[in-house]
Amino acid sequence: MTETDLTREECVDAGHIYFPAGLPGFPRLRSFELVPLGAGEGPFSALVSCDDPGVRFIVASPWEFRPDFELDLDPSTRSRLGISGPDDAEVLCVITPGERPGESTINLLGPIVVNRRTLEARQAVLSGPRAAVRAPLGGV
Repeated sequence: MTETDLTREECVDAGHIYFPAGLPGFPRLRSFELVPLGAGEGPFSALVSCDDPGVRFIVASPWEFRPDFELDLDPSTRSRLGISGPDDAEVLCVITPGERPGESTINLLGPIVVNRRTLEARQAVLSGPRAAVRAPLGGV
């Protein structure tokens, strides 16, 4: 059996974040593990595919870098994930490392929203003037 044969329940029982529809561009990858980077003291983690461990994304909470970040989930996404309030969700944004300090970016347009209780996740698509795919991260 491969990881892709795991049911949603088996993935969650193993502590994996489960994307029922996969991630955009990676539809067959559904089970991911969130692994703190470094000593676990910094804001960054790796979202590592259990289906293909060679696929990983650097992620962080958007509020670590953008305290004014606003998440306005559409009712459909809230309903699919079973999110009724802010405490139900963990929000992660994909970080794209730059070649030099200060060139890294954060994807504020497509945050990953995880139901803390069920570990089911989806990548939301936001709109608005602050929702940029490659917003500057700063001097990290």
